[in-house]
Formats: sequence, structure tokens, C-alpha cells
Amino acid sequence: MIWLKRITLLFICLVVLVIGSAAWLTWQSLPRVSGDVTLPGPEASIDITRARNGIPYIQAQNEGDAYFALGYVHAQDRLFQMEFMRRLGAGRLAEILGKQALGSDQFMRTLGLYGYAEQNVTALSPETHMVLERYAAGVNAWLATRQQPLPPEFQLLHFTPEPWRPADSMVWQKLMSLSLAGNWRDELLRARLLKLLPPERVAELWPDLVAGSPTTLAAHDFNPAQVASTLIELIDAYAPPTLASNIWALSGEHTSSGKPLLASDPHLGYQAPIIWYLARLEWPGQFRGELGREVRSGATTPGVPFTIIGHNMHTAWGMTTTHADLQDLFIEKLTADGGYETPSGSAKFEERTEVINVRFSDPVTLRVRRTRHGPVVSDLAAFQNADGSQDTVLALAATMLRDDDRTANAVYDMSKSRSVGDTKEALRQFEGPQQNFMYADRFGGIGFSAPALVPIRASGDGTVPVPGWSGDYDWQGWVPYEELPHSMNPASGRLVNANNRPVPEDYPHLIAASFPVGYRAERIDRRLNELAQKQANWQDMLSIQTDAVSTAVHDILPRLLTVTSSENQTTNAVLTALHAWDGTMDRARPEPLIFLSWIDFLKEGLLKDDLGEAYASFRGVNPVLLRNILTGQSNWCDDVLSAPTEDCGQIASQALEKALRWLSDRDETTGADPLTWRWGDFHRAQFAHPLFGRVPGLSALTTVEIEADGSDNTVNRGGYRSARGRAPFLNTHGAGLRAIFDLENLDQSRFITAVGQSGHPASPHYDDLNDSWRDGGMLTLPPAHTLTNAEKLTLLPLAKAIE
Repeated sequence: MIWLKRITLLFICLVVLVIGSAAWLTWQSLPRVSGDVTLPGPEASIDITRARNGIPYIQAQNEGDAYFALGYVHAQDRLFQMEFMRRLGAGRLAEILGKQALGSDQFMRTLGLYGYAEQNVTALSPETHMVLERYAAGVNAWLATRQQPLPPEFQLLHFTPEPWRPADSMVWQKLMSLSLAGNWRDELLRARLLKLLPPERVAELWPDLVAGSPTTLAAHDFNPAQVASTLIELIDAYAPPTLASNIWALSGEHTSSGKPLLASDPHLGYQAPIIWYLARLEWPGQFRGELGREVRSGATTPGVPFTIIGHNMHTAWGMTTTHADLQDLFIEKLTADGGYETPSGSAKFEERTEVINVRFSDPVTLRVRRTRHGPVVSDLAAFQNADGSQDTVLALAATMLRDDDRTANAVYDMSKSRSVGDTKEALRQFEGPQQNFMYADRFGGIGFSAPALVPIRASGDGTVPVPGWSGDYDWQGWVPYEELPHSMNPASGRLVNANNRPVPEDYPHLIAASFPVGYRAERIDRRLNELAQKQANWQDMLSIQTDAVSTAVHDILPRLLTVTSSENQTTNAVLTALHAWDGTMDRARPEPLIFLSWIDFLKEGLLKDDLGEAYASFRGVNPVLLRNILTGQSNWCDDVLSAPTEDCGQIASQALEKALRWLSDRDETTGADPLTWRWGDFHRAQFAHPLFGRVPGLSALTTVEIEADGSDNTVNRGGYRSARGRAPFLNTHGAGLRAIFDLENLDQSRFITAVGQSGHPASPHYDDLNDSWRDGGMLTLPPAHTLTNAEKLTLLPLAKAIE
């Protein structure tokens, strides 16, 4: 018995020792933020002052040192995020994570993103190349001279990162291009649905398709059922589209300062840490012969040296994604000699062999094929044992897969612009992904441009995979920059975009066959109209950014209420509450939860019987589609799997009853009375760590959650992946950054990001901004000398110390 007690005591001591050692290493790995550090790399001393929220203010003596310091602080605060990003883009996650990351690596290696990033570096201007080199030098200086352990992710995985390279920064743009373009997924889904339904019914499922588009939806000579399904699953797993954002600008005639106001809030997927990192960079400069300061202030992203959304001393800039169609799938017909057919005869595939190193397992050899259009992506389905047609393959053409992309030049040159004219000219080199840039200057100008390489197709509209052997659908070149959407100083004094169509119906070029419904843009316009009788200020802009009213509710709910009836007392009480509801997606209210659950069951009742197994891939809810069905397209209302013929009213009434029962069954959250339910009990903004979020125990310690307002169609976006599932209505997508620029005093621009500045779970800045972000708080990034209660770290050049 005494031996059992001793063994138990010894085991407890060992556990305490292990936990204590891990805690000590974790604590010791926090970055140093004060004192002097002597290191190779800087040309002169650099001051890095951190405010109480962990935001760095960099004061350098020259531009190169400023970007060196940005690389240094990014490495201090977000090294694993940077490491994960570059390994994701290079297809090298399996080296550290093992077999579970093999699918992702195969996906990325097939596309070849990192190879293109490496080639893009050589296409850049000397100035842009200098910035990338100096940034990489700063990252590597921290790696080489750090006196503390690596962050806890590296300790857990037991590996040391390689030195940073300019191509590691460039691959971020490729990943963003992949994330901000979902057209090839839609092409695959339409191709699959065309095997189940007539073209006119498939077209009804996308009511925003351009009327009179040049190609009638029709399946071509490719049977995609299994291959398309598998590819859609792979896209959803490794490159899920996350497309949304808001931006608007007002000229000085509408503002209290008499200078422009610019508001920007990009919407991307949530994670901890968030993709954004606030920073202010300063160094001596001059403008028109006068000495002064050069400033880059705003939102950077770790791994990249540029200020993505921000300002200098003269201009400010922000963006939304355009939802442009910069991807096409081509069906390639195989030939007897092992090649593929082209308009000029058989051609050989370009082939390369990739070796993927897999931790704790043998390396995996991957054969990657490429046609004249792009990589053969149907081979990805073959890796998953989904056999496709024996005589055709699918190749992906995409503007991101180019070796001479100069987009980084545009972003860097934009940060130097002195006027809206300069900004427009800088964006001439922006090649993708297409973005709706808005910008303003301190002289009163406002502007809008949507730059990118937008393909000109010989025919077709990019809605379905098309034959590649004939050349009939090939890309013929690019829409000239001057003919892309632009607007400079409009007479209205207002510019607005929330991913809605950026061009009129008679625009001569095809940017995309469809665009998102303009609910958010309508709401922004309405709010700005309400401000027309006063001179707006930054608080007015913030009130719009945090607006949680859904005009989609105004569009569809009255129609639903008209056709819905019930004899159930509880259901009638719910209908009465919905009649009185103004559409605000308030986390404390029951109506958003009831309405969106109802909509989800309604969508299922209308479409699942017709779409069959493809229904699972038809994600999201298009309110316009539901509105169209409820107001006349009744052929969707009858459940073809049941004997009686249903109408829309019956389907809507049944959907509401099912939604209420489903919610009532979740007793731990809802309770018996629907009018006591709360949207925020389900709709929680979740920020999960990419590594620790998958480790039991550590997930609870590192995942940040907070109740949130909003939904998919509110200006204050609160997107969710699933209305029913393991975590229904979990908020995983939205405005992780908000920025407001008043050109009267750019030093008083306002910013906020979700979660916090640090990626270190033990840091007080891991999640200290989250409450403020959710509740509409904002921060300024004024000059460093105005800060109080700040900590300062000075980087000293090694050569100077020796002298």
C-alpha cells in the first residue's frame, strides 16, 4: 500500500513538474518590449514604443529601417501565424503536422502558389524589392538574436523556423486571391446541378445572374458528379471563399470638418490571432521640398511589410472585394498519345514532381500536370479516390497563377501617394485579386477604382466549366485599366460599395456573371441619406459600421408572414412578435434566432427534394431566391418526394413549426418560451487558434468567444457557416478590422481589430481588444511622442555599438 502511495505521489510530482516547466517556458517566450537590443541589420537606432494595448509605434531614421522594425515586431508578436501562413501557401504543413495536413499540401502544391510567389519577386521594382528584403531582415534579426524561447506553438511541435524570405511575404497575396474568389466552386456546383435539373431551373437558383449573359447554362462533355462533389469538398476544406466588406467615402461638403471621411471594414474569416495587426511607422521625409515625416499607419498583416488599409500624411485608402470572376474551369480532352487536345492538335502536359515530407511518415510523391490553361485540378479528386471521366480532365485558369504579377508594386506605391490622382495611378499595377479601392486626400479629393487583370473571354460567361480543346472560350487578354470601374470626385460627394455590383447594367465588359445582393449597400445608402441634413463626423461613420439592421428581413419577412398560418398558440405569439420586429439582429433578442432558423428550414423544404445529394453543397441562403419563389416560382414549393401537392404557404408554415421544435429541443440554451430566447446564445463570434484550437484542453484556453450582433446581410456583418450542426449559427466571419479616416487630421484616424495584437496566448494583448471591438470602441494611432504609460524598445545597430 505504501508503494502505491509513493508511486501516486511521484506521478503527481511529475505532472506538476511538466506543467510548471511548460508554464515557465510559455511565460519566458513572451517578447521583450523595453530596453536596448544590439543586433545586425539597422543602419541607425530605431525606437519601438508600445502603447498599453500592445500596438507598436516605430520611429526610424530611414524607410528601410522602418520596414526592418516592422518585420522585427511581427516576428515578436505573430511568428507562428506567419509560419503557418507561409507553410500553408507552400504546401509544407505536413512537415510539422503530419498526415492530417497532407490533403492541404496536395491542394496547394497542385495549384503551385509558392512557385508563383517566388517568380513574382523577380518582377517587382527595386523599391518594392528593398522593402521586402528589409522586412525579411527584421524577421531574421529577431530569430537570430532572441534571448527567449520560441513561442509555445514551436515548443509544442518541436521545430525551429527557417529564415524568412521575400517569397514568404508574397505568397500571402496568392492565398488571399484564393480566399476572395469562389467562382470555380460555383462552376462545379452548377455543372453538378445541370445533371439533375433543366438549365432554366438551375438558373433560377442564381437569381443574380446577369440577364442575357452570353452563355446559356448547359452542361458540356464532362460528367462531373463525383469529381465535382469531391472538388467542392476540397475547396470548402482548404480554400473556403470568404468574400465580403464595406467601404464608403464622403466629400468635405457632407462632413463637419470640411474634409473627406473614409470608412472601411473588410470582412474575413475569424481566427486567433486575427489577420490584422495595427502599427504606425515613421521616418524623416519631405514633401514638395519641405522636411517633415513619412508615416504609414493602420492595418498590416503579419508576414507582409505593407500597410494594407491605412494612411500616410496625405492620403488614406481602404477596400472591399469586387467578387470578380478571375477563374475559369476548362474541360481538357485527352488524346491517344497521352496528351490533351488543343486547337492546333495534341499537346503534352507540363509535368513536375513534388515530394511532400510528412512528419512521422514516409514522404509522398505528387505528380502535378498542367495544360495551357492551368493546373489539372481534377487530379485532386483522384487523390481522394474519386474517379472521373477517362477521357477528360479539368484545368483551372486563374489570374493568381501568373509569374509576373506586380501587385506588390501597386500596394507599395499607393502608400506613397500624395493625392487621389497618385493613388489611381499607383493602382495601375494592381493585378489581383480585384478589389474596390476607395481613397481620399487632404486636399478634398475622393476616388474609387477596381483594378485587376480581368480576363476578356472569346465567349462564355464563366458560369460553368467549358471545353478547352476548341479555343472558343479562351482568354483573349485583359480589360484595359482605363476601362475598369473608376469614379473620381463624383458630383454627389459620395461613394459606397458593399460588394454590390460596381458597374451599371450596360457596362461593356464582363467582370462577373453575378454579384451579391446589395442589402448592405442599400442600408449604408439609407443611413447616409439620414445624415444628409447634418454634417457627418467619424462617430456617424462608426454608427453605420456597427449597424445591425437587416434589410433582407424587410424584403422577405412580410411575404413569409402573408403566406404563413398556424392554429398553435405559441406559434401565433411568435408570428405577432415577428410582425412587430424591425429587423435588428440584436444579440439580446429572440427574433433573429427564430427568423433565421425559419429561413433555414424553409430553404430545406423548398430545395432539398429537388437537389438531392447536391443540396449539402448549396450553402447559404439567398433571400432573393426565396422571395422569388414565394412570389410566383411555385414549382419549387411542391415536395416531389411526397404524394400530396404542397403550396408555398404550407411549406412556410411547416418550416416555422420545425424551426420552433428544433430550437425548443435545445433545452440547455433556449427553454420553453420562444420569446425568451436570445440570438447571442447561439450567435457567438469565435476566434480559434489554428493549432491550439485543435488540441483538447488547450482549445478551451486559447479560443476566444463573445456574443455578437449582426448576420450575413447586416452592415455589422456576422456571418455563420451553418444554421444547424455541431455549433449552429456560430459567428465565424465578419469585420475583424474597422477603420475610419478623417482627412482633416489623419493622425486622429480611428481603428479597431478583433481579439488583440498578440498571437501569444499568455500575453495580456491576446484578447484585450475584443470587448471594445464588439461594442463599437475605437483607437487612434497618434505620433509616438504623445503616448503616456508606454514601453520603449530601442534597436541599436551592431556596427555603431562596436564603434
